[in-house]
Amino acid sequence: MFKAGDDGLAVARFAWANRDTGLANNTRSSPGEMLGFVIPVYNAIYAVRIARGQRFIRPGLAVTLMRSADVWARFAWGASAGQPVYASLVDGAAISGEADGAELTPWFVVTDCQPGDLAIISTTCKVTS
Repeated sequence: MFKAGDDGLAVARFAWANRDTGLANNTRSSPGEMLGFVIPVYNAIYAVRIARGQRFIRPGLAVTLMRSADVWARFAWGASAGQPVYASLVDGAAISGEADGAELTPWFVVTDCQPGDLAIISTTCKVTS
């Protein structure tokens, strides 16, 4: 089980978990950390705070990181079905296609979306355009 790091953990973004410290953060601090997608916490209103329109899990609280799943992700620059998904090393945001400062994930975009909108991403279903 991992816990949110000192800055909290943004929900519905990628995060890296450190097996030695037991903490997960939306930024990667070493290459050996485990990548996962942060799943929202339900029925735990005290566990989540909202800042700048983003939900954050409070520091030190248990988190769920999915290594394989079909989930909704927001893409600042839009996305097209079939594109690989990269995780921003700066804030864990999903990025469609290759980008500097980002790590390739096992997810692929399943549905198209406009900039700023949501798209389904999957580790099990790869759609080709």
